[in-house]
Amino acid sequence: MNEYISIRKITERYNTTIKELALKTGIPATTLYSLADKPVESLKLEYLRKIAKALNAPVDDLIGRLDEYDLGDMFWKIDWDQAFIDMKKAFSDNEIEHFKTYVNLNKDDQSRIDQFTDNLSVNQDLWDELAKKRKDLEYRLGEDLPASTTPPDQDEPELFAANDRGATPEEKKNADDIMQNPDEWE
Repeated sequence: MNEYISIRKITERYNTTIKELALKTGIPATTLYSLADKPVESLKLEYLRKIAKALNAPVDDLIGRLDEYDLGDMFWKIDWDQAFIDMKKAFSDNEIEHFKTYVNLNKDDQSRIDQFTDNLSVNQDLWDELAKKRKDLEYRLGEDLPASTTPPDQDEPELFAANDRGATPEEKKNADDIMQNPDEWE
């Protein structure tokens, strides 16, 4: 059977009675008595707020959310050997080493790593968006775009003599022969 928090348990924890709680909250005592053993989550939010205000406690405490003390207490109750085994199953050795390194860094370096990771996430999102746009463009064109672009000098035809404008075909051939002859360049 699951244990739940009730008004009766709350009054015990805060060292008060249901009658006193009724006086402080303005909620009829008969209503509080009728709800005394029901889970506190089933109460109207209005009642929860009034009870929290009367006890000077956050609503989170009343409904059983963990506070810092409970978290610290829970930390020591964890079976860390089992937790480590579970972690080994969930993460690769490389990821675990990264985590260990991160934990041993000072706060400034951890902050830098956090910032770097955030930037990587943003960049990955941009790359994913660009890849999607590329696929859309390929679909619209009906053909595959080249996987990568080459530098412009490799796309252009091989250049020959620089001053071949207005030259006769013989002059162009002569200039090209000179350009391609390695002996001319020594």
